[in-house]
Amino acid sequence: MNQPIDQKIKLAPPGAGIGFFTELFLKVYVNPFVTKKATWESCEASFKKLHSLILKELESIPVDKAELRVLVPPQKGLEDSSRYWSIKMLVEHLLIVGTQVQTAIVRLSKEEHMSELVSTADVKPLGEANYSLILDKFRNFSASLPDDLRSRVVNKESRSTLKHPWFGAFNSKQWYWLLGMHASIHLHQLKEIKKGLRL
Repeated sequence: MNQPIDQKIKLAPPGAGIGFFTELFLKVYVNPFVTKKATWESCEASFKKLHSLILKELESIPVDKAELRVLVPPQKGLEDSSRYWSIKMLVEHLLIVGTQVQTAIVRLSKEEHMSELVSTADVKPLGEANYSLILDKFRNFSASLPDDLRSRVVNKESRSTLKHPWFGAFNSKQWYWLLGMHASIHLHQLKEIKKGLRL
């Protein structure tokens, strides 16, 4: 069970976003210019590299420290509500987001219409499973996703899109790009949590 929230710590609610001007920058510059230049191969390489780095960082974490919450400093790309997490919560969040994006990539690549509303508030950790189980699932996800996408994706540059609340409409390849970017944000957070735990 996750460590209880310290009531003295006041953070913005889940889904509050990362600020108007940051989100505007993501929509008008990162979406049309950065993500569209990425190749499927560079997205896969980024996913593999960053998930490998995260797993390496997780190797040195004792199980008894994994559920201790640490308040990390504000950082780019991280909602305020996500700053007071444990290692377990971070890994669970990566797994929740990763599996949902994996499904979306495949569906978009088949030109399925996706009208679902994507909300950052809906992918916060639930804290229901033990850390060892969550970690095993995350290892399996990280190892299997690239091959799974290679075997099931039909159109890497799908015409169908699904709207991200910060970036705007993304096609199948752009959502794959996001998995790497998302991992880089939480890799930084993971290192900050480890500092707080003196690991």
